[in-house]
Amino acid sequence: MTWDVDGFAVEFHTDGRGVLVRVAGEVDAATAPALSAQLERAVEWNSGDVMVDLAGVTFFDSTAVRALLRARTGLTARGRRLVVSDPAPNARRVLELTGLAGAFELDRLVGPD
Repeated sequence: MTWDVDGFAVEFHTDGRGVLVRVAGEVDAATAPALSAQLERAVEWNSGDVMVDLAGVTFFDSTAVRALLRARTGLTARGRRLVVSDPAPNARRVLELTGLAGAFELDRLVGPD
């Protein structure tokens, strides 16, 4: 399933163990609420962990971090994990600058292509 609006896209892949959420485009104050809503769907619709692939992100700010934190909180309450994979350099930099890189499991992409 893909959700795409004005160059910002969220794509879902499930494999029975969890869901891979690929994010592409700018994640900022205008698009972060949509990302948050799509991550909430991933949390509600699946029973496994959620891996968020940020390789295609071209801009990433504190509102994007907030969306990830909200999803992580929901997953943790259910005994599940949020893993951030392949963060684009700008996304990794924001996570490091905010001191939140350690709040997320950072991993290379291990989900379906």
